[in-house]
Amino acid sequence: MTTAYTHRFSDAIAYVDEDGTTGIMNIVYGATPGLKITGNGTCQHPLTAVVEPGWTLTKNEPGTTTVPDLDIDKVLHPKGVFARGKFERRIVANLIAHVEAAGFELHSVNDGDEITPVSTMKEAMELIFNFDEASLRFWKPDGKTKGRSQRALMADPWHGILLVLDNGADIVSDWNYYADDHDGFNAAMDKFDAKKFA
Repeated sequence: MTTAYTHRFSDAIAYVDEDGTTGIMNIVYGATPGLKITGNGTCQHPLTAVVEPGWTLTKNEPGTTTVPDLDIDKVLHPKGVFARGKFERRIVANLIAHVEAAGFELHSVNDGDEITPVSTMKEAMELIFNFDEASLRFWKPDGKTKGRSQRALMADPWHGILLVLDNGADIVSDWNYYADDHDGFNAAMDKFDAKKFA
């Protein structure tokens, strides 16, 4: 089933190119409405973007990823999240989109005691923003499946990004990668600037 979506504001949408590469497409509203994204039934992975006059498309534009509404915020911040917290949520959302655009998938969140598998930005952020610090893990699964035992999760070839909350632009504290960076994780992380993506 093919569904068309019309966006009348700035938005970011994940895309899959014909060669199979993925990324984030920034849709910026111009003078004429009517950009239609034709996809496979969801707006998450559109197959075709039709640009009408007044619209521009750019890939991997900073600060454009939509931050999901977090259920944990309704519990921990019933009067609303402070400015620094909103800033950090924008950083983490854009970090996830940036790393996924580099070809990695969300793997899990490690809070220091438990490793929890995650597959969406919202799932990851619900956990991250319930702790003072957490390791956000990504991987290239090579056909393996998620939802395995803690022991199997620990054995996966993952890359961890240490996030220390309440540090503002320095929320991304550290990350691990292969010495030869054969999968490009360190190169991708070196291109991420928290201030620019927030």
